[in-house]
Amino acid sequence: MRSLSDYSDAERKTYIQALAALAHTDGVHEREREYIKLQAECVGLCGDEALLNSELPPATDLVLLPDCLRNLIFRDLITLGHIDGSFSETEWERVQELARLMDYPIEKVGEIERWLQDYWEVLQRGEELFAG
Repeated sequence: MRSLSDYSDAERKTYIQALAALAHTDGVHEREREYIKLQAECVGLCGDEALLNSELPPATDLVLLPDCLRNLIFRDLITLGHIDGSFSETEWERVQELARLMDYPIEKVGEIERWLQDYWEVLQRGEELFAG
């Protein structure tokens, strides 16, 4: 899998804009803000500026994204949706809207979410196993 830094400036901005649009659906929580700022800084963008735009990226930009980046976007959208402890209905609807705009299979979004939940469960079990 390619690193986010391997993509063009326009592709990285589209990625960050998708995250910011999701965060704004139910109000930007502090953990969401931190996550987006970190992701923006990792790709060489200003974290504070990334949060200013609450609009979805243009559909014309979304459909042109490489498949690997599209997968990363949905991985990180789902992570962002869960990061405050509650993947709200409005957040899920925004993710579905992005999938439609990108012509991305909603079934694959579900698979990515199940994979992430399995991953988070393994991490939790590890924390419990190795805790004092």
